[in-house]
Amino acid sequence: MRGFIFIVLIISIFTVIEGACDEVGLLLLKLPKTPSGAGFGEAVTSVMMDSEGVFWNPASTSKLRGFSINLSHSSLIYEFKMSSISLAYGFKNLGTFGLGFNYLNLGTISETTIYEPDGTGESLLSKDAVFSFNYSRLFFNHLSAGTTIKYAVSDLAGEEANIVCFDFGLIYLFNPKISLGLWGSNLGSELKYISESDPLPEQYRFGLNYRFPGIILSADAVQDLEEGFGIAYGTQIDVYKDTFIFRAGRKTYDTVSSFSAGVGIKYLNFRIDYTFNSISEENLYDFNQISIGYSF
Repeated sequence: MRGFIFIVLIISIFTVIEGACDEVGLLLLKLPKTPSGAGFGEAVTSVMMDSEGVFWNPASTSKLRGFSINLSHSSLIYEFKMSSISLAYGFKNLGTFGLGFNYLNLGTISETTIYEPDGTGESLLSKDAVFSFNYSRLFFNHLSAGTTIKYAVSDLAGEEANIVCFDFGLIYLFNPKISLGLWGSNLGSELKYISESDPLPEQYRFGLNYRFPGIILSADAVQDLEEGFGIAYGTQIDVYKDTFIFRAGRKTYDTVSSFSAGVGIKYLNFRIDYTFNSISEENLYDFNQISIGYSF
């Protein structure tokens, strides 16, 4: 009965979502923060995670017990650089509390004015930063629920804007093999620079994953405010005794990044993940993401 109610909730939310818009603000909120999620093609709405779940479906951290930390770095398109850190601690009876921080360096641009259209000789730095607080909890041994509150600061060539937004998420475990997920992200008001405003990159996802021995198959239906509707799908294969993992995935709704593939290596309580992301647009280059995690 609870599973039926969960499906009805998903259908209701997707029914009332508006279509795509021309442009959104705060690029950092839209980028994949960690390589393990990106390696799935970002189809991780129904996948449980450690501390990096702070950056994905907020409900994905609910089964964590003990401490987890993850550090990641991404070399993105246009020579953008992104760094992230997440920490989470799961209590047996209180749920899981998590913190996250993302920083995106958008590089420098030459300053120009009306009187000096060819440049003043000064360079202006543009950057984004997001602070996240996550809480999740497991109910009835089947339903995980969570929310993430985010405070975002954007500095665009000296003009600063800030905003508070939030994510919500649910994951329902039907049985040890099948789970469903629902995730709404970047929900809040518009980001405003002086007199200009842009909507946040709001997104809704419904995910399904199926687990075979050593293999996870995952797929998301995605409604993106900027890109419209699309599908993301991916797989994770345990190549060798949960020590060496291979991932691959694809997104149909993203006009820039499409295919991704990566590996994960575990040793004792440490984990290293790497993902290669291909770019479908001409004149842009592929980018890489790497992270290291520790849990105990």
